[in-house]
Amino acid sequence: MQRHSDPSLLHDVTSILLNCGLRPEECFRLRPENVRDGRIEIHYGKTDNARRRIPMTPRVAAILDMRLSKSAGSEWVFPAAEKWAYRTIQPQEAAS
Repeated sequence: MQRHSDPSLLHDVTSILLNCGLRPEECFRLRPENVRDGRIEIHYGKTDNARRRIPMTPRVAAILDMRLSKSAGSEWVFPAAEKWAYRTIQPQEAAS
């Protein structure tokens, strides 16, 4: 199993989750266009309340500025370390 090469990833994601009250999925689905004018804009969700604009703290703004410069050219603020971020695990067949 390959480890992610960015040791600050967990720290940055946790800081954003705690400071802004984002759900983990919302954080990992952030795109550069979701970050603007001192706010994080969430445009998707099951309900109207899930779609919202969240003010950024100075700490979150600094983290996102750094992340956006690191991921320049990517469609994601937190690009996956591998092409496929999730894998499906198939159950093993019982031995006969």
